[in-house]
Amino acid sequence: MSRSLWLYYISEVFLSAGIGGVGFAQPFFFRAQGLDDAHIGLLFATTSFSAGLCGLLLGSVADWLGASRVFKLATLIIPLSYVLTGISQGWAAWLVCAAFTGLGNALLTTTENVVLTSLQRGKERAGVLSRFVALYMGAMGFGAVAGGFLSAWTSYRTALLGAAGVAMAAPVLRAFVRAPDARAPHAFRLPNGRILAMSVYTLLFGIAFGLFNPFATLVLNGVFHAGDRLTSTVSALSTFMISASALAVAGLVRRLRYGNTLALSFGLAAGLTLALSFAGQPLVFSALFLLRAGVMNIPGPLVDAVFLEHTPPTEHAQMFGVRVFGNSLGNAIGSSLGGVVLSTSGHRGMLWASSAMLAAAGGYALWLLRRVTRGAPRRAPVPERPAGSA
Repeated sequence: MSRSLWLYYISEVFLSAGIGGVGFAQPFFFRAQGLDDAHIGLLFATTSFSAGLCGLLLGSVADWLGASRVFKLATLIIPLSYVLTGISQGWAAWLVCAAFTGLGNALLTTTENVVLTSLQRGKERAGVLSRFVALYMGAMGFGAVAGGFLSAWTSYRTALLGAAGVAMAAPVLRAFVRAPDARAPHAFRLPNGRILAMSVYTLLFGIAFGLFNPFATLVLNGVFHAGDRLTSTVSALSTFMISASALAVAGLVRRLRYGNTLALSFGLAAGLTLALSFAGQPLVFSALFLLRAGVMNIPGPLVDAVFLEHTPPTEHAQMFGVRVFGNSLGNAIGSSLGGVVLSTSGHRGMLWASSAMLAAAGGYALWLLRRVTRGAPRRAPVPERPAGSA
């Protein structure tokens, strides 16, 4: 394994642990500052909308500048935005910080998989991406646990700033990562029809996710009266479930193939979401939530791998940028609606709507997979570099 790949993975542990800690502390920090569920939902929606817009506009720019350069900038923006959130006061300031976080999320999501696959040429992409998901979700789980305990011992603001400090180690390490870039000749260009079709899938999935997931810990705390330590433990276990399911993706594809694996994962996700709405006990709710978290992670690496195989390298960042746009727009729509529904109709309405959107996203994903792979020549894998090469 090259030095750059080692630095990539080590920096990802710091970044993801910080993101996990912030992810736990941030909604409670906002609530402690006097914001209601609807306004918290709008902040999440602002982050998602900003990420989507920036991903759409800047994906092709990242191809032109070089994915590795933009990747390093994004790794700095994210923890910096968390620091600014923690030291700011007032709705307007948090709105600006939420938009800044969205910019960092967009630039990172647009480039991180491009850089990772460029450092592991010749490897099967679904396996590479799923193992990477397992790594960063595991680190996020540890960060969420630490954030919960730190919140209980000190304050939500302290936990948020502490997690941001951990994440700040990542841009320092990534300054030394060296990765090859396939540079595009133009900074701005329109995405092709295949990439646009992918964005529709990510829009549907983003709505399903945003309707419930940003509010899951609030529901566990507010509806089932779970304390900070239990809530943070469940939040952390959900990331570990995602990590475990990511490790299973390659094996599932070998046994069931792409289409069957997608159908199974979406069917289970929609069914578990419905079951959550009827859970009456905190332990039952927590168990179903954990299973759902793991199952919902399976489709992502599969769809990404298929599109990487059928998209030229000079369009990879734009592909992920448009994907971020669809997913973030969906998250913005879902979290905006979710906050309103939680305030007016309770958590069951959110879960029913999320289940319906998961079913729609699954049906569209299966149709899209057949369309992309039918009659399309698979891109030849790049020969793996000799052992010990940089």
